[in-house]
Amino acid sequence: MENIRYFEYILAAIPAVIILCALILFLRHEENLLRRIRNGIRTLKRWLILIVIAAGAYGVICLKTEQTQTAMLASVIIGFNYPEASSGLNPNRTRFNISELLSDEILEKAITEGNLKNVTADDLKRCFQVTPLNAGDSISTNQVYMSTEYQLTYEADNNTLHLKPADVVDSVAQVYRREFINSYSRKTNVLTMDFSELDNMDYLDIVELFDRKAEDISDYAYAMSAEAAAFQSVTTGETFDSITEKVKTFRDVQLEGFRAFILSNGLAKNADQYVAKLNYDNTITHKAYLKDIATHNINLAAIDRYDRDMATIVLIPSEDLDGEFYMSRTKIGVDYFAENAEESMQSAAKRQRNMQSNDYAITQMQAAGDVSAQAAQAEEMLESLKSEYQVFAKLLEDTLADYDRKTTNDYVSVVSGRAVSTGAEIRSAVIHAVIFAVALCILIIALKGRNDSASYVAEAYGGTARKKNRKRKHAKEDKGNREGEAVEENRR
Repeated sequence: MENIRYFEYILAAIPAVIILCALILFLRHEENLLRRIRNGIRTLKRWLILIVIAAGAYGVICLKTEQTQTAMLASVIIGFNYPEASSGLNPNRTRFNISELLSDEILEKAITEGNLKNVTADDLKRCFQVTPLNAGDSISTNQVYMSTEYQLTYEADNNTLHLKPADVVDSVAQVYRREFINSYSRKTNVLTMDFSELDNMDYLDIVELFDRKAEDISDYAYAMSAEAAAFQSVTTGETFDSITEKVKTFRDVQLEGFRAFILSNGLAKNADQYVAKLNYDNTITHKAYLKDIATHNINLAAIDRYDRDMATIVLIPSEDLDGEFYMSRTKIGVDYFAENAEESMQSAAKRQRNMQSNDYAITQMQAAGDVSAQAAQAEEMLESLKSEYQVFAKLLEDTLADYDRKTTNDYVSVVSGRAVSTGAEIRSAVIHAVIFAVALCILIIALKGRNDSASYVAEAYGGTARKKNRKRKHAKEDKGNREGEAVEENRR
């Protein structure tokens, strides 16, 4: 590719060199410049055919050179279409790095998927260049706009001449687009649930699993509501707030109803094994409960020992958001003791409720008789729970997809670079040919005009000399005649 570029520079320099030589010839004899130009133009018509042939050959060479160079180039424009892009961030708000576009991992996948033979990642890396478009404009004094478009340009070298440039650059761009979306786009795998796990779980554990997964959906939708509270999906007709409310109803009604049915009937797939598990849980929970109670009592004792007068002298000057000063009370040791006491008591109460629930479940399972009919009903209720969970998960996924399409346009877009048309290449070659023809005409005018002018000068100079010789001869003859006449007169 370098050789072609150098050859193109040489071709472009040829007309300039020709014109420079013509100027030098013109400037060497300024006194006859206009006469030489007129004489050169008169003789130019004898050279027109040769000039046209030479200019045509020059234009064809320029056309072939440009077509060869164009055939070794290809480019695409990669645009990033999400709000965080202009701040230099990925969709998940990690730092954006365009150098990942030419990482070894991306290039190796492009080689494999694009079926690019006899080439390595290092070979391709040397052929690529990434250029930011419209980067560096200031939005404000504190923020600089980061480029959201980059041009990926491929230029073949000796190791990659056997590859088609358009295939190479498209393969790399598409692999990068896919990997970028997989790595940095919104993750919805938290919404999926593997129902095959339920076969090895007992009913109460299934209830807990459904509750955790439903809570994940609710938290996800709630977080999205904080980001786009007014957004409503055109596909589902739902907002993120409405999905949150539906999941809450599912947890409070259907799921709790299923839990109550299991407990009231003492259902378990393996009652003895599950009773042993609940007893073990109660043992561990009771130890943690005693620890929480001890922590609560220790913090209360520390509060009693604290100097209560300290609470009246811990005001410090502070500044609010409006820049106004006020006296603020800062935390002291007694405040931290009170918080710890409250937290430990809440934890102890929660553990106590869990133990009571386990005790009730143990009592119900031990008292249960033949519950085969209830177990069949529980399986039907479980299938209903699966269906409802899938509905909520699909609602949120579809709503998220609509939101992303509206706000991000699929994060990354790839547009083929501007291709040079054959017509444009031909026009460029014609222009070069015309410039070359003009340069040749100027050179011929300089050369032929100089030769013809020199002949004219020589001829003119010779004629003048002959006239002078004739005048001298006539003058001598007149002088001889006068001297002869004088001698005759003296004799007389």
